[in-house]
Amino acid sequence: MENLLRFITALRNLFRFLLKVDEKSNDYAIDSDQVSFPYPRSYRSSGTTVQFTYIKRVSRIRLVFTARTEGDQDIIVKFGYGPYGVEAHQAAAESGFAPALLSHSNFVGGWMVVMENLESDFQPCDDFNILELPCKDAITECVSKFHKLGFVHGDLRDTNVFVRQKHHRWQCQLIDYDCAGREGEVVYPIGAYSTHSVWRPELNLDGQLITFEHDNLTVNEFLRRRTKIVRF
Repeated sequence: MENLLRFITALRNLFRFLLKVDEKSNDYAIDSDQVSFPYPRSYRSSGTTVQFTYIKRVSRIRLVFTARTEGDQDIIVKFGYGPYGVEAHQAAAESGFAPALLSHSNFVGGWMVVMENLESDFQPCDDFNILELPCKDAITECVSKFHKLGFVHGDLRDTNVFVRQKHHRWQCQLIDYDCAGREGEVVYPIGAYSTHSVWRPELNLDGQLITFEHDNLTVNEFLRRRTKIVRF
């Protein structure tokens, strides 16, 4: 129902805007490459406006894009609606297991976050058929440290946990802090339920508190599926 109301409201706003464009079309001319991307092309950071250029969309179901600033920094630009775990993301980044959050901006009906891009050798756990024990230990340690900061994530699926091996040691990074926040304060959004493609700790979680236990169960589930079974 919430999604339907958002759609109807967006459609009404779109038609109103199209009427304005039709009346004064020359006032709304845009670059040809902008058609494929959202209109914001800058963000504010430490009182400075940073211009960037979109490169490509990286998710078919979410508004997530790679981009590059005028200073040649590779960034990720993400759009969404509802709350965003700014405090949780910043705390994770300061502790070394999340990309730095560069900017968070609110729009009518949504938000834009800009963060540093992960180095290219980081891969999502979804890319691995088998995860070796040292890698699993690095993941569980990373999640444990995040929890000790007092935060829950709410969506620690294999697509949101990135790992790499560097200097013979496994490193872990957590992304996607849409639902994250203080344990006991944040709840799951509408539509959070378990399916064949998206495993969750319970069948329906709409509006329920996000807990440390839920995060751990979600991580343990994808680690279990990536464990090599040895039979004697």
